[in-house]
Amino acid sequence: MINNCRVKKILFTFFRGKSFRTAFKHIQDISAFLPDAARLGLSATVSLQEEKDIVKALGMKTPCIVKESPDRTNIYLEKTLKGSSNDVYEMFENIYKPLCDDLFVKKENFPVTLVYIPIQYMGSAIAYCRFIFRDSNLHNCLYGALCSGQDEKVKATILTELSKKLPRIRLIFCTYVIGMGFNSPSIDCIIHTKPPRNLSDFVQK
Repeated sequence: MINNCRVKKILFTFFRGKSFRTAFKHIQDISAFLPDAARLGLSATVSLQEEKDIVKALGMKTPCIVKESPDRTNIYLEKTLKGSSNDVYEMFENIYKPLCDDLFVKKENFPVTLVYIPIQYMGSAIAYCRFIFRDSNLHNCLYGALCSGQDEKVKATILTELSKKLPRIRLIFCTYVIGMGFNSPSIDCIIHTKPPRNLSDFVQK
């Protein structure tokens, strides 16, 4: 929402939920000190009523409201239940085993997939891949693992492959350590096996 749609100086406000907005209900008072400054409010979550509240809170008279839908034809979110089990390892097996089996069948036609998985289950996933692929090695395998403490040569090989548009490696088990500063043109699918438990993991996710 841009007041009068003319920009000289901008009072910038980023809204982060109702509790955060409460502290800025009187932000329009700042315009008394900067009467010529334009006002800009950005949010990804407001309802129509909250939109009106923001206009009022910022003291906008004739705002220009720009809306953009986050929906994209090539991006979608799918939620899958892990299934009920008293055995946590079994729940994670039910996630990674079908992926590994599918990779074994499809080989290079398997979509490039990142699987964020706790490190204590990552070892089991890699062990299963080694079991079904038998004689695979760093130079011909279709799967890999990225985590803190990973061998630098292995890590460099995987990241180099993922920087390609058509990488050889198709299935990567990883922790949130890969999240920051990582950009790959080839990834088709990202699977989070559990929600983040702290702010750092959330930001990287």
